[in-house]
Amino acid sequence: MIIFFYFEQPVKVIQNEFGFTYEHKFEAIPPECKAKKQIPFDYVYFSTPSDFHTHMEAIKKQLGEEAMNLVKILDPPQVVEREEFPLHIGFYKNWDDVIHNCKEKTKGKKKMSVAMLNAMSNAMGDHLIGMQAFDYFQEKLCKEMDMEIDFSFYQLNPYRVSPITRQSSGKFQHIYMLPNRLSRFIEHDAFVDLGTLLLRDNFGCQPMIDFFFEALSIDPATVPDERKRMKYKINPETSANIDKVLNVAKSRGRPILLFHRTSTSPIRQLEQPRARKIIREIIEKTDYQVISADKLEYQNARFMDLSRYSQTLDDFTAIISKVDALVTVDTSTYHFADSFSIPTVALFTTINPDYRIKYYPFTDGIMLEEEGGKLYGHHKCSKEEADARQEIAYIEKKWDTLSVDTIIEKLEAMKKLKQEAS
Repeated sequence: MIIFFYFEQPVKVIQNEFGFTYEHKFEAIPPECKAKKQIPFDYVYFSTPSDFHTHMEAIKKQLGEEAMNLVKILDPPQVVEREEFPLHIGFYKNWDDVIHNCKEKTKGKKKMSVAMLNAMSNAMGDHLIGMQAFDYFQEKLCKEMDMEIDFSFYQLNPYRVSPITRQSSGKFQHIYMLPNRLSRFIEHDAFVDLGTLLLRDNFGCQPMIDFFFEALSIDPATVPDERKRMKYKINPETSANIDKVLNVAKSRGRPILLFHRTSTSPIRQLEQPRARKIIREIIEKTDYQVISADKLEYQNARFMDLSRYSQTLDDFTAIISKVDALVTVDTSTYHFADSFSIPTVALFTTINPDYRIKYYPFTDGIMLEEEGGKLYGHHKCSKEEADARQEIAYIEKKWDTLSVDTIIEKLEAMKKLKQEAS
């Protein structure tokens, strides 16, 4: 679903998300255009429903509630039923239909253009997975259309996800910010709408990579498992710098285990006291030198906090690539670990591990919530503060059931698999 909207007066909104600040300037529709049945697309903007809501909240907060009256939403048929509107090629059941319709749409043309809305998700882990699916989609579409295809990415927070996006440099041609002008969007022949992913019926009931393939109209069963694994390249300079940092830990002659406790959602992360307790037990029962990259205060001769050396995603992924083993909560960390075949145990509180790590051969998961439990399938806390506190308290009790012995056992099994595959 796409929201189409325009403004009756110029509006400027400052948006801050995950530490990135964007200034959005929306132009007002000319008075003489208001009475027209078809609003000129030059003055219409489009975005995902969640992004539109975020901007409306920002307008209300920054300009006052009365400013909300300056925003007018267009009825979707006024836009999508116009002849020049691009063809939606996402969520088809049959790939052959995609090709047939694309060829009909581009008849007489030598070149095709495709817009990817919310490309490929705004969450780091999801974006990494989505880009892996896009790479396959881009190759398949270009081959079967047998023509040059330009891909435009419309993203909610392009700077945040840029380290991942740039890994596919050359496979897309343009990156634009959402919201954006509708006049630019309709220049494309086709598009895939990846907004409101959480609301899709097929989102939370299968591996994420398979969901993205379905979103791109590709049957996941036709995709080789190897193409469902993650790929990420480390910057050579960053890699060399991290080598220098890790030399101290490696000089002690012990295998290095990275322990990662934080997530973007409180119901998926570990509080510091519990994380210290788990690390202490791992140190007592194994030979690991444990390191952390997410600022964990803990004093032990076999523990090192490397958070000051992990200031960027490139820093963090370089650290991941160089350890011998990884224990992490449910966050993007284990997706990157798969890129480097690092033996990993991921601790899942609410999400079925099979939906995240099914195609990662050296990653195993531990699930805390029972299937059908109160928070089974939840990705984040409720927006209401009181409800969120209750959910966090509920998950804290689930953490009490975690066995460090099980973590160690699974980790050793993953290490053995890695050795056998080498």
